[in-house]
Amino acid sequence: MADTGGVEKKPKEVVDLELIGRKDEQTDGRTVASRDSVRQKIADDIEAFLSKGGRIDEIAPDVTADPPKKPENNYGSRAI
Repeated sequence: MADTGGVEKKPKEVVDLELIGRKDEQTDGRTVASRDSVRQKIADDIEAFLSKGGRIDEIAPDVTADPPKKPENNYGSRAI
């Protein structure tokens, strides 16, 4: 068995990312430790993605996916 320098490793907590942001999530479940575990899970996922050759592109804040729409003229379109 490998020597960990006297530091016990805690088993990884399983994080259910599906529950985050849901309205029916209990506020009692939102603790500093639970939020830290979510942040660590995301950081681990990003690290794994990048180590497999993934790339993260930064998009400028003024770029949108939807082009501006032409205004519609609905005046008088209702039946008499």
